[in-house]
Amino acid sequence: MPPAAGAATWSADVLQTLAGDRRVVVSQADARGEFDLIIAAGLAGLAGLRGKRLLLPGGAGTAPAHLLNRGVLTREGADRAPALALAHESDRAALGRSYPEAVATVVGDLSYDRLLTSIPFRAEYRLAAGLSRERKLVVVTLTGRSESVLDAQMNVLNRLLADLPPAEYRVAAIASPEIWRYYGGPLARAWFADAVRAGLLFQRTDEEWRSTLVAADLVIGDLGATTRYGAAIGLAVMVVEPPEGESPAGGAAELVWRHAHRVRPDRALLSQVTAAMADNREWQDEVAARVTSRAGYAGDLLRQTVYELLDLDEPAVPVLCAPVPVPPVGDARTA
Repeated sequence: MPPAAGAATWSADVLQTLAGDRRVVVSQADARGEFDLIIAAGLAGLAGLRGKRLLLPGGAGTAPAHLLNRGVLTREGADRAPALALAHESDRAALGRSYPEAVATVVGDLSYDRLLTSIPFRAEYRLAAGLSRERKLVVVTLTGRSESVLDAQMNVLNRLLADLPPAEYRVAAIASPEIWRYYGGPLARAWFADAVRAGLLFQRTDEEWRSTLVAADLVIGDLGATTRYGAAIGLAVMVVEPPEGESPAGGAAELVWRHAHRVRPDRALLSQVTAAMADNREWQDEVAARVTSRAGYAGDLLRQTVYELLDLDEPAVPVLCAPVPVPPVGDARTA
């Protein structure tokens, strides 16, 4: 049979979930033609692909509102409306208001489940990041969502490196794929060369971003997925102000916006970091509950959905949700 194909937004988690069955050939290639199943995180880039479609829209408790819409999902030119694999029951409710006959299953969040599975290995991730038991790790997320937001995040990053006592704190940066795609690896690395020499732990958001996040004590960023995941696993959270007039509407992002400490450019960062880490975090249980309503079951439920669409019996072996690998000990990742 033709392979089950993924668009360019395939995640390693989806591949891991579907690996090991010789009846299903999984491809990440930029293919064209007809397939039994096309899995993607959005509708972009699907032109020229024919076959059943399964969308995994959004992550960390936010399915884009524009995607949960009849007009978008049944737009002219699509050979058939896609099925959706959603993270939360509220997403299915929102979809039902616009497109009640849509085929949608709540499967959960693969990335969040891998974070949960990785938490017991936090000590190993911290050792790999060069952290003692007493030393705190502060993570700054760099999204590249807009130049103004990136400038604000970079300013916070540089101030942290200058202001936090290095014997007590280490600073890490998690750069989104957009930064690497838009600016290119060599240019992006050149930007951070001085910061790396000053002790910055720096890597892109591939498999290592999750080990860094699990190792962290505090995450500072905008309201993107990495910040929301950090809140959901119980890290202290600080938010960089978004552009004027921009505010979240609902979901985990709104909860983080409502409760997390704001970064105040006119105040010393050390005192702000200390206050954020000492603050009550009971509100973050609500963030975790909004990220997914199927915590711990995403792999099983996603595979079940995929095999139903392929009209195949599932393999007898259980789905593996493995902890993310422990990076090499030392500073090799800062290069």
